[in-house]
Amino acid sequence: MKLRLLSLLAVTAFIVACSDDPEPGKDTFTGDPDTTDTDAGDVAADDSVDTDTKPAEDIIDDEDVVDDADAQDIADDEDVVDDEGLAEDKVEPTDPASARPDADWSTLPTLPQGKNFTTRYAAGVARVDISPKNPINLSGYGNCMGNADMCRFALGVHDPLYATAVAFADPQNEEVVVFVGFDGVGIFPFDADVIQARVQTRMYEEKGLYFQGERLIPVATHSHAGPDTTGLWGDMMDPDNIRDEEYINILREGIVEAAIQAIDDLGDVELAWTKTSLENRTNDYFNTDYDMYIIQGKRPDADTLFTMVRWAAHPTVYGSDNVAVSADWVGPFRKKIDEATGALSVYLQGPIGGVYPINRPEECGLEEEAFPDGYKYENPKEPGNMDVQRMKVTCTGYLIAQSVLDALEGELTPVADTGIEFNYKDFEFHAENELFSLVLQIAPTIPLPPINSADPNAKIWEEVEWVKLGDLNFLTSPGESFPTFAKKGADILVEAGYTNPIVMGMSPNWIGYLLVKEHWELDKEVIDANKLDYNMGLSPGKYLDEAYTAAIQAMVDERAQ
Repeated sequence: MKLRLLSLLAVTAFIVACSDDPEPGKDTFTGDPDTTDTDAGDVAADDSVDTDTKPAEDIIDDEDVVDDADAQDIADDEDVVDDEGLAEDKVEPTDPASARPDADWSTLPTLPQGKNFTTRYAAGVARVDISPKNPINLSGYGNCMGNADMCRFALGVHDPLYATAVAFADPQNEEVVVFVGFDGVGIFPFDADVIQARVQTRMYEEKGLYFQGERLIPVATHSHAGPDTTGLWGDMMDPDNIRDEEYINILREGIVEAAIQAIDDLGDVELAWTKTSLENRTNDYFNTDYDMYIIQGKRPDADTLFTMVRWAAHPTVYGSDNVAVSADWVGPFRKKIDEATGALSVYLQGPIGGVYPINRPEECGLEEEAFPDGYKYENPKEPGNMDVQRMKVTCTGYLIAQSVLDALEGELTPVADTGIEFNYKDFEFHAENELFSLVLQIAPTIPLPPINSADPNAKIWEEVEWVKLGDLNFLTSPGESFPTFAKKGADILVEAGYTNPIVMGMSPNWIGYLLVKEHWELDKEVIDANKLDYNMGLSPGKYLDEAYTAAIQAMVDERAQ
């Protein structure tokens, strides 16, 4: 009953938040990615990526504490499935979008042929512009269910959205993995499955290689100023106005294209890493996560190839009155690092459940914001407010980027030469949140799994990836994981003797807030004081916690055998 009340309150909160938003016009759209101020060193999208099609939909909210109406999806506790193959049982086998070629994978090479690697590791990078070109709903704030006029309709692109890929290879063991950080609120498991199937298919058909789809790890930034890639911020009462499937295809193909180009770019590299700390604020109650991991790759001639950063904070500096497409603070963050290093940077989001930047200055000594030529929306109800927000976004991104650059001034540690190893697990859990079932009843075309919150035996699928890169251990978590949720997974690795666990949030998909069962056991006064009822109302429930950690433990146990 309590969970049902929270779910209903969450829906009500969406509608209230949406009703406070101004309604912009919907006649024009400004922001051709070709004319937008883009970062140096961009890799153009392949012709197979249709960047002229129509994007998705949205709604954004107030600058600080309001977190997104998050999604839901797949996974459970007791049934941990050991799947080292294609995980074909995660999706409907008849769905052509998720189909993979019928090939004898064991006979195919995994690394590009004709390349002579001379270093312990190889790496490659690529960046594809995934900005929308047509009017589109934004994501993250409020909900316009039943009233399309109140959807947050973007009128232009302020700064470009990117899918930036870093491919890592172990030539000795023929292992390859690709991390793709992309600007977006997140993707449902179905879309992640399609991306995995698509990259495996294209690598086979175009390159003659076996690249297991799960080795592409998409990590969403969770910007609340990007297109609605879920349909939760569209008009869920209108099947034709829920989410823009043409933009979804642009996003999917952009992520896949970035991964393929990064693999094509594989070459000799020297890898080094460091860790620093940058405070954020959280309502987790149990734990914080201030860790900022920085991995940098350089070619043997000492030219920097990439800088990959994992930190944790919501990109929600823009408020709900913004209707310009933006990567939020991640855009200026990337721009500053790209310009300082002369190479591409990629941001991998960490455990952001209830986590926000703590320092968001409105001024930082600049005469203009990071993207002065981008589309600028002005709120007629608050003249000048958007100028303040744009500079605030720039200053926040530059401030966070400076922490990275300061850390790079120190001595970096070479990545251990123990190679690359990839593991993943499919698992099941019971999603108990009635809101998820309600969404499916209201908008059955939203690509959620068949969630039955009323039946405790009804379960959905999820997955977790574990990448060993030398002495670094990357774990995925499928949503806005709270620091404590991430810590539980990391602790399993540490207890087994693995060093430097790096937990990414929003990867490989997004199913809402990920809390631990101890959050539900807190006294009501503590829950209210930390505003955890909001997060609980948008979480798949307390059963994911044990299912997720059981899957990680199973991978550790199997590796020990």
